[in-house]
Amino acid sequence: MSKIYTVTLNSDGACSGNPGKGGYAYHIDFSDMTWLVDDQKIITNSQGYTLTTNNRMELLGFISGLRYLRDYLLHHYILDYGMEGEVEGIKLICYSDSQYVIKGCTQWLSGWQKKGWKNSKGEPVANRDLWEEYIKIIDQLTSLLVDNRLLFEYECQWVKAHSKNKDTINNLCDRMAVAANNSDNLIDDDNYGK
Repeated sequence: MSKIYTVTLNSDGACSGNPGKGGYAYHIDFSDMTWLVDDQKIITNSQGYTLTTNNRMELLGFISGLRYLRDYLLHHYILDYGMEGEVEGIKLICYSDSQYVIKGCTQWLSGWQKKGWKNSKGEPVANRDLWEEYIKIIDQLTSLLVDNRLLFEYECQWVKAHSKNKDTINNLCDRMAVAANNSDNLIDDDNYGK
């Protein structure tokens, strides 16, 4: 019997100063894929940077989660498990508290591309390198799954930041991003300012 499996991606970014030190985090929930062992059902990751912006960290957290999902599906799902009649598709739901990320993905991106990567003011789009990577990853996810005759659904949803409910996944991602920002393991954001 075939099924559409739901995967959720939550991400967040943080920055001390804007620009300043920054960090991102993501949380991916594969719990709907019941055949996975428990330690594979929830994946989290974070990274801190020496100099960046808040919007770059919000977007990089989101893209890093998508990158992990793409690689995971390719190496652990499609190649290892195969698709013979069991899976109809994957529905990916992405959550972010960043209007920049959500509106960029759902409203602004196609307009930026049509205008030659210019925003509504006619200025170059900020973080173009990350937006181009986002497009590439979504295209890869779509072709990876469609070529294997799978339905790939994808949606982005905005969530309120700093909810009073401290147990929300967004709050967890926020704490992880802030911790990455404050860690001693910062790396350079090579494309910041380019």
